[in-house]
Amino acid sequence: VMNAIGVLVGDDKGNFNADANLTRAQAAKIICVMLLGKDAADGLNLKANFSDVSGWAESYIAYCASQGIVAGVGNGKFDPDAACTRGQIATFLYRYMK
Repeated sequence: VMNAIGVLVGDDKGNFNADANLTRAQAAKIICVMLLGKDAADGLNLKANFSDVSGWAESYIAYCASQGIVAGVGNGKFDPDAACTRGQIATFLYRYMK
């Protein structure tokens, strides 16, 4: 179901990679798609206020940051490629549900 609605789509080759670490950027995309739906989330064109964010995840991160769901790691950075810790994902989900 999560794949069918576009929340969990895997990598660019269609592999789910269940054993791989979830990155902070991927977590932002998942939450953004859950909030807005796939089409609306994919249609975002936002600029992130983090010096280390660009590319495919920028709009997802920018949207989640604007909603107070995600935050940076300090010094104006988000660290999008870092593994999302259990504590971080719990915090993101808590903020998403508020």
